[in-house]
Amino acid sequence: MSAGADPTHHEPAPALLLQLLEVRAIWEHYAALVMWPGWTIAARGDGHPVLVLPGLCAGDASTALLRRFLISRGYAASGWGQGLNLGLREGVLERAHDRLRELYAEHGRTVSLIGWSLGGLYARELAKHSPEMVRLCISLGSPFTGHPRETNAAPLRIRQRPPDRLARFL
Repeated sequence: MSAGADPTHHEPAPALLLQLLEVRAIWEHYAALVMWPGWTIAARGDGHPVLVLPGLCAGDASTALLRRFLISRGYAASGWGQGLNLGLREGVLERAHDRLRELYAEHGRTVSLIGWSLGGLYARELAKHSPEMVRLCISLGSPFTGHPRETNAAPLRIRQRPPDRLARFL
């Protein structure tokens, strides 16, 4: 039997060197700012609402540049408004769903969802449970394949026991 066929076999989380590569985000942020004038050639949006969901241990500040860009292109982009994303805790998904309902009612149009990392899992859940309110769902670097323990975020997510309906993510 191959390792891929054994359901009890899990690949290890990325090594420390790969984790350290995440520091490049600082330089990527400033590179994006330098390239901002070039972004003006991107197509204009139609004004529909966009809800941007942050990754684990991040908040709306981490998605500010993306939201600013979307607004500059004519979209009605907004953050999730829940502070730091501290993982799968009771009420997080419900509050995100409330935010989706607010945007849908406020604009009278379907909402695009953009989720970064763990935010992408939330976005997919929202789209699955409320397809009538969702225009499209985009996930950026979200862990959809493999076992959740194969990531370095696993210790952060496992410390708190999530509600049973969210346990499938762990």
